[in-house]
Amino acid sequence: MSRFKTDAVGDFALEFLEQSKDKPFYLMVPFYAPHTPYDYQPEEYRKPYVDAKFSCYPTAPGIHPNQNRGLRQHHGRRESMLAYSALITAADANIGRVVKRLEELRLRENTLVVFTADQGWSAGHHGVWGKGNGTVPFNMMADCVCR
Repeated sequence: MSRFKTDAVGDFALEFLEQSKDKPFYLMVPFYAPHTPYDYQPEEYRKPYVDAKFSCYPTAPGIHPNQNRGLRQHHGRRESMLAYSALITAADANIGRVVKRLEELRLRENTLVVFTADQGWSAGHHGVWGKGNGTVPFNMMADCVCR
């Protein structure tokens, strides 16, 4: 049976917490989202964005001359904006599931939760779609998600 990767990672984290609840533990939950390819997101994560205006995904000043050619197709593309937003929402939902399970197991008060990411993601910002490798040469730009 194939599952949506972000939900599967969340499921494994919940299983781990259940198995480790009676002893000290370290859990790293490495979500893959919101990486390309944007080939699938469950409807529950896409639905909030069906009528979105996506005003925080800029289309001006156009495409940066150093834009990575492989990511160029996403500029101004509504489907890419919807997919990216849905992937962020999926990660948020699964982080919420993990925190809720910590609370249910009465572990939250004694558990340090650190949220971090390995990169930023530009979604049209500064004319770039992508992360550090969104341009050639690489860049160090920030990310965005909106409704």
